[in-house]
Amino acid sequence: PSSPGYSLVEVLVVMTLIALVSGGAWLAFADRAAPGQDAAERLSLLLLRAERDAISSGDFVGVAIAPDRADVLRCRDGVWQRDDRVLPGGLQLGDGMVLRVANMPRRAVEATGRDDRLPALWFDPTGANEPAVLMLETSGPRYRIELSAGQIPVEATG
Repeated sequence: PSSPGYSLVEVLVVMTLIALVSGGAWLAFADRAAPGQDAAERLSLLLLRAERDAISSGDFVGVAIAPDRADVLRCRDGVWQRDDRVLPGGLQLGDGMVLRVANMPRRAVEATGRDDRLPALWFDPTGANEPAVLMLETSGPRYRIELSAGQIPVEATG
């Protein structure tokens, strides 16, 4: 004679289905990283890779900053040329994002006054780089990307 109720297997199957549906719903509605945070982290990674490439290749590697993008340049025979080895196609920012140099290294300010074809930032092959600050402005928070002593932290600033 069977007793009224559900078997253990039936209860486990129902619990498994509930867990799968809940997990799918959580993934669909979970708060993902803000697009500005993602762009700031990609920019930080681009700068770190450019710095490491300058040291490993022995070339000056620069980053040209435009309001909506950042491109990697390499100095060969005294001429700055676009270089897609570090990041093919450069870094294109999303809609509503503006990138600017908030605090340019002193040597870049001095050199840029003489030659506007120089990138806003460049990395010395010896690793002796001056601190600089970039600001990524979005419709939400602003992000501060600071280049200092081989580290490039990202900080949301409201």
